[in-house]
Amino acid sequence: QAEDGIRDYKVTGVQTCALPICSRLDRSNALIAQRLAELYASSDRAQDALGVLDLCIREGCQEAPIFHQAAMNAIGLARYQVAISYLTKYEELEPGEPWIYYYLALCHLELGQPKEALAALNVEAERSPESAFSVGILRVAAAALADDLAAMRSYLRTRSEEHTSELQSPCNLVCR
Repeated sequence: QAEDGIRDYKVTGVQTCALPICSRLDRSNALIAQRLAELYASSDRAQDALGVLDLCIREGCQEAPIFHQAAMNAIGLARYQVAISYLTKYEELEPGEPWIYYYLALCHLELGQPKEALAALNVEAERSPESAFSVGILRVAAAALADDLAAMRSYLRTRSEEHTSELQSPCNLVCR
């Protein structure tokens, strides 16, 4: 038993009985939920990992990392609508975190919602200028999904010009 009172089932190999034992513990305890979710995820039981996190949330946990972990697990399981709800709550608890709107856009794209994806990408671009390349790629995908060929070409042209200027900058310093 670890000093925090949670047994390390990964070491003992008793993964199948972890859920019944933890179900008798405080289900809203973020530490228990995270450790158990990691255990399930490491043993190819992604659905169980998400279930533990979801149970913790439904029991009243309001800790942002639980929502983030649940969102990432939901994305991995292609449960995009669920991921959107977790990401939205995470943003409410931890406003301003980078990449959250990127993942929201990704989920909206997977759900066939290009307008919502573009709105999320606009927020992400303002919030995290360093994510410009990744945001640009999703903008191209959103434009393609919306059958907006002009926007798609524009985004591709912008990405190409930015990429070319990034490649030329180091060369200009070295070649002088």
